Amino acid sequence: MDLLLFLFRGQEPAVLSDISEKMNIPILWLLIMAGCLVINLEYPLKDLTSEGLQILIRSRSRRTWYLSKCVWNIVSCACYMLFISLTAGVYILFTGGRLSADVTAEIGYAVFGTVIDDELSLTAGQALTIAVVLPFLTLCAFSMVQMILCFVMKPVNSFLVCFMGVLLSVYWSQGFVLGNGAMAVRSAVIADGGTPAIMSVIVALSVIVVSGLVGGVLFQHYDILKIGE
Repeated sequence: MDLLLFLFRGQEPAVLSDISEKMNIPILWLLIMAGCLVINLEYPLKDLTSEGLQILIRSRSRRTWYLSKCVWNIVSCACYMLFISLTAGVYILFTGGRLSADVTAEIGYAVFGTVIDDELSLTAGQALTIAVVLPFLTLCAFSMVQMILCFVMKPVNSFLVCFMGVLLSVYWSQGFVLGNGAMAVRSAVIADGGTPAIMSVIVALSVIVVSGLVGGVLFQHYDILKIGE
């Protein structure tokens, strides 16, 4: 859990007026977020140019096919989080550490010392929420938005739009900004004035649901034949 909190730490809200002097960017966090988007980028469109088109014809339902891609997106994000957790676990074992869902107070202070004044005290449930559940929901939301954009623009452009949304959260700390939910340092259980977990959950679930509904409508009128051109 200590390592997962480190991976999804993020950073404190950047002050735009200080960019000319220093520009701190959470590279590791951005790579983790972008990695999931890259993995999920072109699957729905590629599927329509292979056996997916035959499945769509035989199912006789665009809605069912699109719903299956929404489910695939969520499962893919779940697998991505699982692989991150397994990699962290293997690293801990190889470095002589101990697998635990508890947070080590000293390590927690080393990770979040810039926003807390004393040792970090988190329950296993709180740590699981901000280091696993919220990042997972945030990745699902961005992936769903990216899938919709792939139906209206080129895949690389849809990735860039979503990545800009991820990058926006580095400089904008308001709770309604989607990427904040995947930053543990922005959570109310870590920093005073942080975003409550329930708000991050509501924002992510709202984006997932709205994306699913909007995408379903768009796909009903989508020209499938132009994909092969």
